[in-house]
Amino acid sequence: DLQTKRETIKRYEQELQSMKDLFEITLK
Repeated sequence: DLQTKRETIKRYEQELQSMKDLFEITLK
């Protein structure tokens, strides 16, 4: 299902973004 796939991708990108934020905070 394309809609489900799109939702999954969106969630995955949000996870990546939050990980990136955490990573940058940790480096400071």
